[in-house]
Amino acid sequence: MIPEPTILEMLQMGAVAIRGSADKTADFVRGSDYESLLGPCAVIWSRQAQRDTDLFNAVNFHTADGDDLTQMALKRYGKVRLLDARGTGTATLVRPTSGTADTIYAGTRLLLIGSTSKTYRVTADTDVLGATTSVVVPIEAVDIGPGSAATIVDPAGLKVRVDDRLRDTRWKVTALTCSEGTIFEQADVFRTRIRTERRAERVGQNQAIIDACVDAGAVNVVLFRSDYAGPAYDHGLNVVYVGDANFVGSAALVKACTLALRDIRIAGVHLQVFPMAAATVAINANVYLVEAPGRYDIDRMRAFHTAAIRQYMNGETGTFSYAVSGIRGAIILRSPEVGRVDILSPTADAAVVSGAMKNFVSPLKRYSISSITLNYFGL
Repeated sequence: MIPEPTILEMLQMGAVAIRGSADKTADFVRGSDYESLLGPCAVIWSRQAQRDTDLFNAVNFHTADGDDLTQMALKRYGKVRLLDARGTGTATLVRPTSGTADTIYAGTRLLLIGSTSKTYRVTADTDVLGATTSVVVPIEAVDIGPGSAATIVDPAGLKVRVDDRLRDTRWKVTALTCSEGTIFEQADVFRTRIRTERRAERVGQNQAIIDACVDAGAVNVVLFRSDYAGPAYDHGLNVVYVGDANFVGSAALVKACTLALRDIRIAGVHLQVFPMAAATVAINANVYLVEAPGRYDIDRMRAFHTAAIRQYMNGETGTFSYAVSGIRGAIILRSPEVGRVDILSPTADAAVVSGAMKNFVSPLKRYSISSITLNYFGL
């Protein structure tokens, strides 16, 4: 942005204008008549320049601040700014038997007992009949900002106590739930979040495609670019694999995602939707040690190698591809005792693409380990 002209610069411009058009010998020394006339004008124009700058900054996303930025983001982009707020929730109060009618007044404090105590308060007057033995009251955290989240279930009423006197002192807090509070989102952080979210929402972006499939009913979504297998096998077809929570993509789910992506993919770009399928793999291997197995702690070695294989296969989450050499390497890695490994099963690699043309497979199998059998021998 061009810097605003100073008062001195405005005086100099005024002097140049007068000497160039009206009076070449005009006197502009301190206190002269011309300076007395130009001085107030320079001050007024300086204020006008500052006002113009402030008005521009107020409507410019990159410079707006305070409420100007909050309102602009909401109206222009539909983004809500995080403000200072207390966490809110409910608390359940119980007494052993019926008693006198009571009122749990707004402002009644509840103290969560622990290494770091938290204080909550009732937000609305709640009338309790004499026959009532349980009541749920709305609450909020006393402190503003994060740190107020809590989920307490305590039938004995020992973790949270009523910190103000009630008419019936038998009331105990047996359950309390409160959400997390928020703290005011600074301008730079807010702007960065808006840019990130808007980029993710753009047509053709990975996150926008994933969100569209999730909205259509998918739980697991995996994207592959057309050049996944390398430039030589880029056939111009991008692929989306979809599946439910069990990594199973039904025909109905594939159709729903295909229709949903019509509004979110870039026009003219080929994007095909394929299903996922759950599959298991049994790993069986003969491990040959450099010395006789009796010289080693085989149980410990087997546990170590089993954990290494699971790590390679992405643990319990599973994997969409693996290599037999990768399983062999997981066993040998950091195991100088191992001389050779023969993988009996699986006998072939599993990949996302197959065939000479490296076409994407359908369905895409998500492999999980069904069993691991390791047999140890000496060389």
